[in-house]
Amino acid sequence: FNFWALSCRNSFAGKLLAATYTHHRNRIAGYIGGARSDLSEKACLDLALQVSALIDGLMIYTGPDSKLVNRKELVKMTKKAVVALLESARGTGTARAA
Repeated sequence: FNFWALSCRNSFAGKLLAATYTHHRNRIAGYIGGARSDLSEKACLDLALQVSALIDGLMIYTGPDSKLVNRKELVKMTKKAVVALLESARGTGTARAA
């Protein structure tokens, strides 16, 4: 969390954070494209943005001593959410052009 705060005040940290998130999003988009080859690159990147935001938000609940939620339940909920995101792209006009 300190890195995020620093990136608001320090241009080097801001650029590094942006590059890190771009890399992270592109990696996730690649996995989505592998799972859903019918989606366009833009659709994969859009879904990757949502998945990476989900991951970042869940970090609050995944600390080593966190007792806020049951880990097994969190894993199940997260998997369901990601699958729902991938399935929601079906029939939305985001498929690759033939």
